[in-house]
Amino acid sequence: MRGQSTRGSLPDHTCFLEVSKPNVIVSILKETEYGNRIIIRCYETDGKDTTVTIQCPAGIRNAAKVNIIEEELNNDLLPIENNKVKDVHIGKFAIETLPLSYK
Repeated sequence: MRGQSTRGSLPDHTCFLEVSKPNVIVSILKETEYGNRIIIRCYETDGKDTTVTIQCPAGIRNAAKVNIIEEELNNDLLPIENNKVKDVHIGKFAIETLPLSYK
């Protein structure tokens, strides 16, 4: 049951992360072992190659893909616009790991 706000400026509800497609599930959200980053691990559930946008908390500086043990894959950063990580490609039934750096 969701209550109605009668005072204050906060919204009645909010999300920490939001993924643009329902067939992609965020399964892990944690701090990285090293550095000032958090890790998002997500997977595709319907057997379809999918490209998603992930809405993140304010202040995201950059995002990339790493392997399952959080080793850098390459130096390609994912595009970010208005705290959204854009063009995240997830293959069918694939697991993707994304470190997010904040200001």
